Amino acid sequence: MDPIAIGEALALVGAGLAALGLGLRDIRRLRLLVLVAAVCGGIASILLEGRLPAATAARLAIAAMALVCVGTLLGLGWSAWSASPISVRARDRTLRRAFGPISPAAFRALLRLAERRPVPAPLRLTRAGWAPEHLWYLAEGALRVERDGQVTEVDGPFFVGEVSFVTGATAPATITVLPGAELLEWDGKILRDAFRRDPTLRPALEAILGRDLARKVSAVRPAPELIPQETETLSRLAV
Repeated sequence: MDPIAIGEALALVGAGLAALGLGLRDIRRLRLLVLVAAVCGGIASILLEGRLPAATAARLAIAAMALVCVGTLLGLGWSAWSASPISVRARDRTLRRAFGPISPAAFRALLRLAERRPVPAPLRLTRAGWAPEHLWYLAEGALRVERDGQVTEVDGPFFVGEVSFVTGATAPATITVLPGAELLEWDGKILRDAFRRDPTLRPALEAILGRDLARKVSAVRPAPELIPQETETLSRLAV
């Protein structure tokens, strides 16, 4: 085969891979693509050295740089859009406000990992003494908490199972979601895999959980706007 044709193809393939990598948010994939692009470029340089006229080499370099520039511009555009609040769908903006000040990109990523579940019948989430494998957010509706022989009901929104998710401890209460509620459910294993792929997700979720847990803990000291029953129940929800 013609080494010039192979070298030109490798040079363009390498530039295309670099351009693709610059458009990705996954740092590991970006590094892998840039590494492969560098290998392609090195092989192309060996094959083409002294074999191309200056004008042809210049055109090839311009074409490769154009591909990289396009990838860079697309990546910058995607980053700007991802950081903008308009990237969050209208139906999810109330939920994002409830989650607190996290980036739109992190919010969308966490939402993609969650399963929305309407609850037509009572659904038990945790059992006292068991370690739950999921994390939940009660977006709408109410749930029943059974702990230390007492049973209470409380309305959302708030997280369920966050302490067990973070620490791996067993749940201290049995929690059942009541009919008519809406849940967001995350599989713990899938979430942890996502943390390894995207290092920004763990601190974003921890900030959300910290905000939610702080509300529950602060409810132990009754505030004027909280009736005693609600105060007691919220303090019990830190499971």
